[in-house]
Amino acid sequence: SDVCSSDLGVIVDRFGSRWLMTVYLWPLVPALGLIAFAKGAWVIPFYMIFSALTFGMNLVTAITLWSDLYGTRHIGAIRGFNAMLNTIVASAGIAATGFLIDRGVSLAAQAAVGMLAIIAAAVLLFIVGRRLPRRSRS
Repeated sequence: SDVCSSDLGVIVDRFGSRWLMTVYLWPLVPALGLIAFAKGAWVIPFYMIFSALTFGMNLVTAITLWSDLYGTRHIGAIRGFNAMLNTIVASAGIAATGFLIDRGVSLAAQAAVGMLAIIAAAVLLFIVGRRLPRRSRS
């Protein structure tokens, strides 16, 4: 974990947090694609690797991007709000997944739709990332 974080820190230093924001979702696409279209237990380690790449990059992106955009004066409040919002969205996603399974929607179908949603979100992050201000506010 520490090695991954420090490696991502080097990437942020070299390319910037805005760039990392535009690419961090992409490993989740093959992860969800495997769940949607492949069969067998061999999928599990690859799903875990690809999703871990996305979630690991998200941790670094969230910290560095907010600091870069808004400075560090209110970073605690910003991160607290972000954590609260992520918790609510994750909880709603888990509830929705269970609801859909109860209604007969397969996990594979949900993963396929999720993969399309991640692609759309990644494209939007690319567009937004190019338009973010270049200077941080203190």
